[in-house]
Amino acid sequence: MENKLGNETVLRIEHFGSTSIPNLKAKDIVDILIEIPNHLLFDQNTITKMVDLGYQFFRQPGFGIDYMIFVKGFHTDGKKSQKFFAHMKIGNHPELWDRIYFRDYLKSMFKNNAN
Repeated sequence: MENKLGNETVLRIEHFGSTSIPNLKAKDIVDILIEIPNHLLFDQNTITKMVDLGYQFFRQPGFGIDYMIFVKGFHTDGKKSQKFFAHMKIGNHPELWDRIYFRDYLKSMFKNNAN
């Protein structure tokens, strides 16, 4: 994904969903958070590149700032495959940091309880 989008588009990638927490029972969905520059939010070229990678684009309402979400692996024909959500947000998006902090908190809790 990073190779297709380029370094000037992808500022940071974080795996943040339930599958990112060791020892936590998780859904079969991989959530990825991608930080992008402000001027690329809803950029048609970026959307086209993600669609070329097999993702579907949706505009996602956020807390004050909408963001881009791309989904892959959902099939209407009953075919099973790994599911991916790529949440693409700008750096000062309020939900971006909250998700990373929550992930890190859960990682520390599960790490402490594993001993």
